[in-house]
Amino acid sequence: MTDTSWTTKTAAAQDTRPVSSAVHTGYDAAEKTEDGIPLYGMDKELAAKAAAKRDPKKEQEAREWIEALTGMSLDGTLQEALKSGIVLCALATAIKPG
Repeated sequence: MTDTSWTTKTAAAQDTRPVSSAVHTGYDAAEKTEDGIPLYGMDKELAAKAAAKRDPKKEQEAREWIEALTGMSLDGTLQEALKSGIVLCALATAIKPG
């Protein structure tokens, strides 16, 4: 019986093909978040996926609807305005008082 595991490992060790064909960018050329943090790899893919889901027109419609029901003016982005929960509580009260 011949042990072929050693020859297989040796042949694989000699393989010098690149693992990935990805193009790597430096800090200056990298896509960045609003905070200036560079995005690479999976972070960049997830940011692109999240941006593709966001619809500015629908966000504006939601903002106008919330402002009309609550009588409050929302500052910043819709996400920032809803983050503390104050606007959400006012919205819930406007929809179903008590």
